[in-house]
Amino acid sequence: MRRLLLNIIDFDILLLVILTGNIYCQTGNVVQNRIVSSELRADTSQVNILNQISEKYVVHFPDSSLIYSRQALKLAQQLNYRAGIENSFLMIGKATFNKNLFKESLIFYHKVFNLADPKADKKIIVKTNYEYGLSLYYLAQYNESLTYFYKARNQAKAVDDNIPLASSTLMIGTVLSILGKDNEATKYEFEALEISEKNNDTQGTADAALEIGNIYDTMKNQKKAITYYEKAEVLYKVINDLWNLQVVNECMGDIYEERHDHKTALEYYFKAMKFAYDTKDPIAIGEAESSIGRIYSNMKEYDNSINYNKRALENLELTQDSIRTLMAIVNIGYSYLKLGRIDDAIFYLNRGLKKAVELKSFDDVSNCYHYLSSAFEEKKDYKKSLEYFKLFKNSSDSVYNIAKAKQILDVQTKYETEKEKNENVLLKKDEALQNEIIKRQYGVLLVVLGSFILMMIIAVLLFKLNSQKKKLNIQLVNQKKEIEEYASKLHELNAAKDKFFTIIAHDLKNPFHSIIGITNLLVNDPHELSNEEKSLTYRMIYDTSKNAYALLGNLLQWAQSQTGRIEFVATQFYLREVIDKSTALLQGLANEKSIGLHVEIPPDLKVHADKNMIETVVRNLLNNAIKFTERNGHVDLYCAKDGEKVIISIKDNGVGIQKEVAENLFKIDSVHSTIGTNKETGSGLGLLLCKEFVLKNSGEIWVESELGKGSTFYFSLPLA
Repeated sequence: MRRLLLNIIDFDILLLVILTGNIYCQTGNVVQNRIVSSELRADTSQVNILNQISEKYVVHFPDSSLIYSRQALKLAQQLNYRAGIENSFLMIGKATFNKNLFKESLIFYHKVFNLADPKADKKIIVKTNYEYGLSLYYLAQYNESLTYFYKARNQAKAVDDNIPLASSTLMIGTVLSILGKDNEATKYEFEALEISEKNNDTQGTADAALEIGNIYDTMKNQKKAITYYEKAEVLYKVINDLWNLQVVNECMGDIYEERHDHKTALEYYFKAMKFAYDTKDPIAIGEAESSIGRIYSNMKEYDNSINYNKRALENLELTQDSIRTLMAIVNIGYSYLKLGRIDDAIFYLNRGLKKAVELKSFDDVSNCYHYLSSAFEEKKDYKKSLEYFKLFKNSSDSVYNIAKAKQILDVQTKYETEKEKNENVLLKKDEALQNEIIKRQYGVLLVVLGSFILMMIIAVLLFKLNSQKKKLNIQLVNQKKEIEEYASKLHELNAAKDKFFTIIAHDLKNPFHSIIGITNLLVNDPHELSNEEKSLTYRMIYDTSKNAYALLGNLLQWAQSQTGRIEFVATQFYLREVIDKSTALLQGLANEKSIGLHVEIPPDLKVHADKNMIETVVRNLLNNAIKFTERNGHVDLYCAKDGEKVIISIKDNGVGIQKEVAENLFKIDSVHSTIGTNKETGSGLGLLLCKEFVLKNSGEIWVESELGKGSTFYFSLPLA
């Protein structure tokens, strides 16, 4: 679709803009009247139109914005239209920023700086300085971002442009607050609020109220913070600013979390998550889910904590937000430790430790050492536990050691300074006597000292070069190993999936061959068939179509689960309701083969899982049990509690499964078709879907079977 759009622009720019105008009119998002009514020709005005359309898309549809801004850039370069090229680079940078690619956005802002004329292009320079500062801010380069916000503020004053003046003033206050200069920050925040209110700028007023609330929160004045947060929320609702509504609710949740009111905090975090999903911003979604995971950890609901932190991790790993990614990883490791799942805890804590070292986050390094020491103690690996405890102790003492070393260095410097002063006085007194000796020895000393310094410099340079070379070689070797491992895993996965899709294609092709053959008979020789034969033929078409449709349904659900498009919503529900619903759906199929369905599951047993997913699991397993059970057989459903989980069993007295087949039932590279006792078809895809959904619900699935004696499928779920 995108390639088609680009071709349309290339060959008929006039047609594209007219169509775009029509689309905007139909959807209510009309491009400004002056754009539609302007002369539509392949000149500088066309560049401006494309850039303005790009700006309409840039916040909510950055990919679409990039299409228009890049086409504008191409046309502007053909026309050698400098202002158009500058605006195109600015829009590409903003779209890239809104895709959370902050480092890449800086490249395009640099191009604007290189092209812009400081005298003729003052307004675009103001915008670019502000946007450049924002990218640095989100990369946590606060001092550098402050420089660009000051530039934007001063330039906005010079050109009397109040909106960027308010925005840059506001960001100066935000950065100063992060740097611990709250009093100075407050001055700028209130100034930004005043400017926005005078200009009736709802967005700017809301942004300023939010940042003032943040400063009061930092200053521990939570009452005033809540007042300004509530003011910001009202204004954001007026303009339907979903992204900032998420931020406000996140801030309110933080306040109640600090008050240890976990229930209220959780309400605000869930509101924040709802707004974050509406924005489809992975950073906002990850932040909200991470906060919910942290609250559940504080409430000692570690399963929920792991669930939300893992969801946060999936979103944050799509971004460049390293700090929040690290927090999610460490929280998952801690929750697994508390649940006693030690191997999982060690895996995530080691992963967190590696990232904390990379980011030089010493507090997180210390926490990882502490948790790993506890984890290995639980495994009774006391040697490793002691090693990590020593590392934890050393890292905890590092702050004290640094402070102590600084204190000693200050004392030593002061002593040496006083000593030098005293020696200077003595030297002055003896200067007349020593002058001749110094003159004679000065030349020799200078030569010796120069030679010594030169030798030291050469030695240091050689040492550094050698060290860097060794480090680089080690890094290259490690990177080569990692790349080879990833390539091998990717090759295996692709091979497995290729085999899987070959099987699915074959299983989809067979029913359609049957339908084509039967319908061909009906079309060409309809009078050759008796009524009984026609009825049987229609029944065959119905059964074949139904089986193909079921396979397509399973394939669609599996594809959605692989791409993350199935929303996971865990709730508490009665397991028996799900079982009864599935048995009712499949009772007709069982009656056709005179198979008895027997359920022994307490009606008051509650589980905590995604109800829709569990319905799919039960339905697939029960359908398989009926399919592979002979006539007059029986299928039994029962359960047993195991600690904080329940194990559900679906047992049949059917044909059973060979041992080598049973061992590979849930592997994608071993999927194969199997015919039921009544010639029912199947692809094995349903079992893959069952495994996918059970794992998403923190459970396990397995099978026990003996050829000729039947099979029992088990899966576990967390109890409510």
